[in-house]
Amino acid sequence: MKEKMMDAIKKGDTVLTSAGVIGKVVGIDNDKQGYKTLTIETGDEKHKGYMCVDIRSIYYNLSNPVVDNTSVKKEEKAENKDQSQKDVIEMPEDITNASNDADSKAEQDETTVEQQSQEKTEKKSSAKKKSKK
Repeated sequence: MKEKMMDAIKKGDTVLTSAGVIGKVVGIDNDKQGYKTLTIETGDEKHKGYMCVDIRSIYYNLSNPVVDNTSVKKEEKAENKDQSQKDVIEMPEDITNASNDADSKAEQDETTVEQQSQEKTEKKSSAKKKSKK
């Protein structure tokens, strides 16, 4: 699919590089070693910039996206779903119980702290009342 996309790129296309740069293709060159390079224009009218990149660095052609056969994609999704179900690891019961016990302990600790705080407040209130008398 990537090869089809690379072959379909032409001048005027807007592309996204794997580095996240978006630009308009203004030149396509083949060098002596057989590498295909693109010159892309980035920025706006006021702040234009040009980059020369290897065509293999193009992640996506935003102007002319290549769409692959959707039935193949559906099969891949079904395979991935089956695989992800196989990948589910069940936790041993003693680990699950330990986690639940830790949650219960944390809730108890919170309740104890709240009770202690309330008791201190009540003691201070009663001490103030006694000192006023």
